Amino acid sequence: CIRDSFPSAGTSYPVEERNLIEELEDRSSKYDWEAAKKRALADTWKNQWMINLPPAVQHKIWYIDPTVNVTQDVKDRQGRTLAFAGEKINPLSRFPQKLTIIIFDPMKQQQSDWAVSQYKKVLGSGKVLPMFTQINSESGWDDLNALRTKFDGKVFKINKEIIDRFHIFATPVLISTVGDNFKVEQFSEGDLLV
Repeated sequence: CIRDSFPSAGTSYPVEERNLIEELEDRSSKYDWEAAKKRALADTWKNQWMINLPPAVQHKIWYIDPTVNVTQDVKDRQGRTLAFAGEKINPLSRFPQKLTIIIFDPMKQQQSDWAVSQYKKVLGSGKVLPMFTQINSESGWDDLNALRTKFDGKVFKINKEIIDRFHIFATPVLISTVGDNFKVEQFSEGDLLV
């Protein structure tokens, strides 16, 4: 018998703690889940990476050559080699495509109007990606939904990689494919008035 194995070392008392399951159920029933959900939604935009770029003061155009040096063989899902290590490839020459990226700050009404105008001009001529740089963190969801309405549901938040890759330092910018290169065109505020 176990009682014989362990001699009594002192007085024992019955456990008076609440059952853990009951405690969790009680706390859960008192927690304001709706308020927590609202706080989480409100805080979403406060925790997003966004960038506040200045408005461009001059009109500029530059080109980006997307040629890369392949460091290891690149294969597709079927195991076919798409590119060999040591090879230099330009994805636009290998896989030609018509692409337009519209980068703008929707917190500046003039840029937002310009972006919608550019979107309507190029819609139907290849892939079009409207990208915003920042959004109001207090009204983020409402502002995003308004942008989605203007761009037929297709609007994206820009990321640091695109900013760095295309050397974006001001807005608005229009990026398009021209042959084997990307044409990056920055518009000044004066350009937007035309």
